[in-house]
Amino acid sequence: VMTVAGRELPVSAGSTRHPTPTGPLTVVATHRERRMPAGDFGLGGEYDLKLPWVVELRTPDGRTTYAVALTFDEKAPGTRDITRGWLGLRSEDAKWLHDRLEPGDVIAVEAGAHAR
Repeated sequence: VMTVAGRELPVSAGSTRHPTPTGPLTVVATHRERRMPAGDFGLGGEYDLKLPWVVELRTPDGRTTYAVALTFDEKAPGTRDITRGWLGLRSEDAKWLHDRLEPGDVIAVEAGAHAR
């Protein structure tokens, strides 16, 4: 669960093999729509997905990760961790988050707890 401005957003995160980064994550960009590699979702590397409401995040060590709308599996957030480390949200929640974050904002992600 990600908690932002008092609203709880169910998320799908990474796995032990592909963990979601923790700690402070800085928003570097927001994208109304972005082409993302399907291999990053474990769907095979042969094609890309065009996803809406993408928030691009930077980890303290300079890696890039994302909060995205899981349009291909709206039932996963809150029930299954299926990403390769990204924060996967339902479309409605991803749009809500996208519309509230700006470059420079920081969110804190804690393992096994709420992301804020």
